[in-house]
Amino acid sequence: MSCEVSVIVPAFNVEAYIGNTLRSIFRQTLKKVELIIVYDESSSDNTMNEISRTINYYKDSEINVRIIKVKEANVSISRNMGLKMARGKYVFFFDGDDYIDKYCLEKLYTTARGYGADVTFCGFDVVYENGKILERYSDRFEYLDHPVDGIKALKLFLSNRIWLWTGSVLYRRDFLKDNKIVYDPRFSYGEDQLFNIMCLFNAKIVYCVRKSLSYYVQRKNSLTKKITLKNIDYPLAMLEAYRYLELHGADTEVLNYMENYRMPLSVLYTLISFKLNGLYNEFKEKYDEEFFLNHLRKLRFSPKIIKEYVAAKLFLLGLDFFFIIYRRLKH
Repeated sequence: MSCEVSVIVPAFNVEAYIGNTLRSIFRQTLKKVELIIVYDESSSDNTMNEISRTINYYKDSEINVRIIKVKEANVSISRNMGLKMARGKYVFFFDGDDYIDKYCLEKLYTTARGYGADVTFCGFDVVYENGKILERYSDRFEYLDHPVDGIKALKLFLSNRIWLWTGSVLYRRDFLKDNKIVYDPRFSYGEDQLFNIMCLFNAKIVYCVRKSLSYYVQRKNSLTKKITLKNIDYPLAMLEAYRYLELHGADTEVLNYMENYRMPLSVLYTLISFKLNGLYNEFKEKYDEEFFLNHLRKLRFSPKIIKEYVAAKLFLLGLDFFFIIYRRLKH
């Protein structure tokens, strides 16, 4: 059977969530879908048992399921392994604790085919574990009114007018192959933004489905909530994005967005997380603090980031009451 869309799902310590994730994929209205699960055998819970149970329940489904086993592989390596095995004309990356609307893949696929888009995205809502909506896509971001070229979309992305989240984007597989775009295996944080920056920079056509069809679950014990020095990957990934754009001839406006907005914000979020989790001294011992602070100083004011801009200034001043103020600004 020919395959239109390959869904790639890394699975590591998601026993309580992977069932719901997989059910949302099996219930898709789009036919000719393959599901590639990249299971990390270093999981310490019963993720694999839940995967097997769910697959067995849907054993009569038309969706073809393949399981790839890895060990101690970060999310970038897992996604790349899934991409290498994919046979679909389009690829959809998805995490093992989120879920999608039953029409998600069909609407993304139909839009991608209809407009010849290399990159097609939809809105997504941030939700609690119980499904209650914490934030809607339209609360912060915009949709595209018409298809645009990748550079235009990139500028909108870097200025926070649109947003592409991993679980809300359909990529044309040949487009990724032709441009040699994969996830950078060096990074476990910020890797998705780096990937999407490369995709948008190279895309000829980008368009969207003007509706939230994907759900980003906020869970208390999420891996992304566990702050370690590895979180330094985020600003380092943004630095790599800048280097990539510069090397490939990006225009001054794009580079300015990276230098004066995206890179400083990645530094701000990371250094604040280190401060709040008692890791800042350890950070200074291992990394050049001044290198990162110099990038933070480049943050320019924008009405969209008033809170972040004030937080950056307070951080750089080193005020003792900074964290009390930051928590209030954040809320």
